[in-house]
Amino acid sequence: MATILLTGATGTVGQALVPSLKKRGHRLICLVRGTNPKQRIQAELGDYITDDDHCWNGDVTEQCGGVDSSLIREWRGKIDHLVHLAGSIKFDERLADDTQRMNVEGIQNVLALADELGSPMFHHMSTAYVAGDKKVFSECDMDGDQRNFNAYERSKLEAEKIVRAWHGQPRIYRMSIMVGASKTGEVSAFNGYYGFFTSFWRLLCDLRSKWHQDADRLRAQGIMFTSEGQLVLPLAVRCSVTSRLNLIPADWLAETMAELIMVDPRHLVYHLVHPNPPRVQWVIEQSLKHMGITGLIYGESSIGPAERDLLGHLQRALDKGLEQFLPYVTHGPAFTFNHVRNALGDRYVPPVPVDDSFLATMLDYAMSVNFGRPVPTPA
Repeated sequence: MATILLTGATGTVGQALVPSLKKRGHRLICLVRGTNPKQRIQAELGDYITDDDHCWNGDVTEQCGGVDSSLIREWRGKIDHLVHLAGSIKFDERLADDTQRMNVEGIQNVLALADELGSPMFHHMSTAYVAGDKKVFSECDMDGDQRNFNAYERSKLEAEKIVRAWHGQPRIYRMSIMVGASKTGEVSAFNGYYGFFTSFWRLLCDLRSKWHQDADRLRAQGIMFTSEGQLVLPLAVRCSVTSRLNLIPADWLAETMAELIMVDPRHLVYHLVHPNPPRVQWVIEQSLKHMGITGLIYGESSIGPAERDLLGHLQRALDKGLEQFLPYVTHGPAFTFNHVRNALGDRYVPPVPVDDSFLATMLDYAMSVNFGRPVPTPA
């Protein structure tokens, strides 16, 4: 049994990882923001947190993670691993300062905490998309000549530099795009893959309501619902016809990382990625088909930016909703993962295939909870 201090336990990755760590018998100390961290942990992870575990109040944007000095003195030398998951995943350039504070200043503060606690083994969750515009990115590739696409990627790359310069024993985990659990689709937040399809889901729900009110107007624009309930939507979606989208299920990520945390530190960087990712256009087509949307055009829109009809309005709204995801659907690096396979050996288990059934499982759960949004109350 190891004692593991965990930041971001209530986040999307944390909620997946905690059960895998507890299954292996580890004792957890969860660093949680708020005046009542134990209550928050119980609300999110109550079935897994035991009397042997601990909850500390803290905030990674504060010096030493905001941890009380008395706790640091009490636990100095008693923590085996510090797993840092907390961070911002916001792409928006308008929020770049907040992203920088969470992901760059945050890593500096948590490393200072590790120093004060006696430098336990440090595990940092990064993203495979620090690759930026690289076509192929290996676990040995670091800060090269890649161009990053947004504030999130830049902050994660800068955080990696700080981790690599730390004097202790750090490890960096670069995950690709995490989705729900492979068998149930259950996930605690709807970003990444889900964020892309949220715009389509909201559009589908809105047009279904409009169809009952004014079907003739929609039909005149080429928008219609078939007798099977499929939405025919003649809008354009920009995406690559050759690049791939690297999706990994939450349970596979958690199990693989839980195993890697305990192996001898043979390598600095581990890529938690799918070995056989599908083409991005196929993912979009199959996902939309399962959601009940057909008729889209893959490529540039023929609808002019000044067109004021309904179709022009919908195209502009869709483009705005999808803008932040364009780097991931127009470009997809190939990732190597030799360090993971070498470290785990026979214990390495690849993730399940990303096929029609897999996407259906992810989307069925997302649609069942309205992509995490409250269901509007009928007027």
